[in-house]
Amino acid sequence: MVSPQSLLKRNILVAAGSFESRLAISAALTERGYDVSAVSNGLAAYTAIPDGGFDLLLLSADTPGFEVPELCRLVRELSPVPIIIYPGSDQMGSRLEAFEAGADDYIVHGIEFEEVLARVTAVLRRFESRNEQEKQQGDEDEALAVTDSAAETGDAKGEDSDHQAKDSKLTARYLNRPKEYDVEPGTSVLVVDPNAEARNYTVRLLSKLGHEVIEAETGLQGALTVRKYMPKLVMTELNLKYGDGFELIRVLKSHPKTENIKVMVVTENGSPEYLEKARSLGIADYIVKPLSLPELSIRSDWALDQAA
Repeated sequence: MVSPQSLLKRNILVAAGSFESRLAISAALTERGYDVSAVSNGLAAYTAIPDGGFDLLLLSADTPGFEVPELCRLVRELSPVPIIIYPGSDQMGSRLEAFEAGADDYIVHGIEFEEVLARVTAVLRRFESRNEQEKQQGDEDEALAVTDSAAETGDAKGEDSDHQAKDSKLTARYLNRPKEYDVEPGTSVLVVDPNAEARNYTVRLLSKLGHEVIEAETGLQGALTVRKYMPKLVMTELNLKYGDGFELIRVLKSHPKTENIKVMVVTENGSPEYLEKARSLGIADYIVKPLSLPELSIRSDWALDQAA
């Protein structure tokens, strides 16, 4: 039986595009004893899930960066964390799509705030009850387990391998998964650009300069690639799929594992406003396209020297 006290101090991630919405729901949850973290977009929510230890994701339908069903699917690949969508469309198709993508509850427009909080408690209670039942079942299975023959063990391992292979294929379907590279962590330069022609050109220039180069097309793919390979330098365009380059920079600079990685903006936008905003986030340099080999050589070497 799950006690009300066991639900207190649960860690909830709130994702909402509206500052007012984030503030209101975060304050209400905090008053009821929950620990709350809040982010403003889908990229930040997705990258926070693996290391955040969250017990529930409260996802606003207005969260920018992803369609809600797609974000649910991506989160489901990473974690069984319960997902509640609020306030969503009252259209049946939208609700069914969200549930099929992995949402645990869907709160439509017009529901009173107190009901939202009650549903948070209910979903957490169901999730904890399910965890307790699975643990109890696991203990019973372990107690009843017997030693099988070597052949049976081999068959079981073969079946497990088949299931793992199927899981890997399902995971690989998603565009935002990082590509595989044969590079050591901390040795490469990551290029993030949605334009394949521009990205390939930058990769060729960097390769001529002797750098190990890895690449990403989207902001999310870039964030995941950084986590996996921990490059020395990230070179990003500001106009990215699934969010902008500013958000990618903000995510990298806000995480203790990646905050010291040097980031260089390489973009078509040379406006003073963009330059000032990027500098305020802690970038190492800002280059306006088109790139030339001499300029890239000097400025990438300078950024890498700062990283040393």
